[in-house]
Amino acid sequence: MLVADNLPEGEIMRRKLILILGFILILVLTSGTSFASPAGQQPQPITIPGSPLRIIVGANASMQIYHQRYASGQAYGEADSGIFFWVNGLLYGSNLGGTHSFSAANTTLPFTTLSHSGPRGLGTSGDPFIITTVLQVGDTGLEVEQKVSYVNGQDYFRIDWLITNRSSSSLTFDFFHAADLYFADSDQGYGYYDRASGGVGGADFDRSWYMMFVPAQPPTAYQEGPYSTIWANIGSCFDTQCTLGPGLDNTVLGDEYLDNGVGLQWHRSLGPEESTAVGDWWSFGTTPVVPPEAGGRQEFFSSIPTPLQISTDPAVIATNFALAGFFAFLFGILSTIFNNTLQENREEINKMISRWLPFKGPAPWSQWNLPGFLRFPVKLGLIAIFLVLFALINSFLDPAFNPFTLQGLGIFLSMMLSLALINLLYEGIRVVTAQRTKLPASFKLHPLGILVAMLCVLLSRQVEFLPGYLFGFIGGMALLETSASRGRFALISGIGIGAVLLVGLGSWLLTLPLGFILGVTASLVPVQVVLVAVQSLMLLIFLVALENAFFELLPLAVTAGSDIFTWNKIVWFLAILPVFFLFYHILLNPDGAYLNGLTNKNTLLILFLILVYGLLTLGTWLFFRMRRKG
Repeated sequence: MLVADNLPEGEIMRRKLILILGFILILVLTSGTSFASPAGQQPQPITIPGSPLRIIVGANASMQIYHQRYASGQAYGEADSGIFFWVNGLLYGSNLGGTHSFSAANTTLPFTTLSHSGPRGLGTSGDPFIITTVLQVGDTGLEVEQKVSYVNGQDYFRIDWLITNRSSSSLTFDFFHAADLYFADSDQGYGYYDRASGGVGGADFDRSWYMMFVPAQPPTAYQEGPYSTIWANIGSCFDTQCTLGPGLDNTVLGDEYLDNGVGLQWHRSLGPEESTAVGDWWSFGTTPVVPPEAGGRQEFFSSIPTPLQISTDPAVIATNFALAGFFAFLFGILSTIFNNTLQENREEINKMISRWLPFKGPAPWSQWNLPGFLRFPVKLGLIAIFLVLFALINSFLDPAFNPFTLQGLGIFLSMMLSLALINLLYEGIRVVTAQRTKLPASFKLHPLGILVAMLCVLLSRQVEFLPGYLFGFIGGMALLETSASRGRFALISGIGIGAVLLVGLGSWLLTLPLGFILGVTASLVPVQVVLVAVQSLMLLIFLVALENAFFELLPLAVTAGSDIFTWNKIVWFLAILPVFFLFYHILLNPDGAYLNGLTNKNTLLILFLILVYGLLTLGTWLFFRMRRKG
């Protein structure tokens, strides 16, 4: 103080100012993020300290999961797993490559974090650990709330996303959940797909450790493959310029050991202030783990594979070809016995049927006499009514079908168009062919076809088979006289089935260029909507054509296949074998080789139906044999 007293007043004020500035500098340097953090810096990641899973959730919705069995995280790098949006031609996401120093993911436009909190809860089934993150998707108006839930002791946890459109206009977008997987302290694995739940993921080299995304709502698409392919199919951004990928393609590389990733994709549209919920479980285990409460599965159209999605594994192809040949052989033997029994006892069967009918002679409705000018419009109206009923019934093959939604209307209209095309094409060609060969024929409605369609839908839903058994008939060819040779009948049926198969396969192959165009026009939302609708219709036409050709070729008394079978059994076998193989390989057993192909539920169902057919054949033969002896 004595020294200060001897200093000039100006010098004292200068030293006080320096002291004050130094003090402020010290405060700034020691006050952490309060002063030094830029505006909008993300909150720190939050951890769920569970067992056996420890889950770290970033404020950008990225995640890293540690299982107590392994030292490394189950996603590559710091946390190469996250969520992504296609909206308005741009790609928003967790921006893994832009926020993590140790990442192999593409960069995207970042989210804005509105809140990031937790964990709350006790980790029990009634009160699970929950971390909640709310994100804003750029200036699009979309907002997503992510909830990560975990119950101690479980080898899986759940992720729910509530997506809300806060804008004043409708928005169409695609939402992705994707990850670069890291298996059992290794960066490589085999692909794995659980058809029943729609779960997609992979396994380590020894197939002793599995992880999957199991959807809570049916995804539009899924994929497992090289991690770089997953990121490329979603897209990337450089600065503010984004390139959208073609999307996930419903493929799994189950026999390739590679550095793999996995993803699920949902396509949605929302009006102003509307919300949609999607979610999945991320599961781990020494065997594939499907949570008991999981109910997600593929959507109807995505369950119909394109040519690029069918298996090229020689073991799967050989298994399905052998099964197709074996089942066709069994059908042939049983049909020979059954049809011979019916032929030998035709007169007696006709008498028994006539006694059971509630009326004698022709059915009453066949006697209705309408004026000539009304016959065609009435028949056309009846065909339209049958077609609407037929399409409505078969639309329920999709478990999520709701006729009062826009998506349900799309399924119904696609079903009606494809059924009309295939059924009327098949029967029309048969009628024209018959008339060209001097055989009088016409088209006749069959109400029984509606009942057959209902039974097929009920069976499909009972065994949970997508896309389902799609068969039934609006009507069929009616011959005014039946004195023609078996060879002529076989020719008429063969031409009809061949035409349907050509149209179906042509529609199927058209999905290849459509898929390419979809990838090129990924940023053009209106074009995408139209192309997806056209591709879905092409796939449905293929499905209807393939399944109708298969069922018609079965040598039953009421199918066209019986004409070919009765005429020449070798020709019939050579005709049904490739159709049976395509039906089996594409729809019933797309990826099961050897024992797996023999034990899947579709194979067991066919074996059961053959057993029932065999018992019916044996019972019919014994009935008439014992009747003759009596």
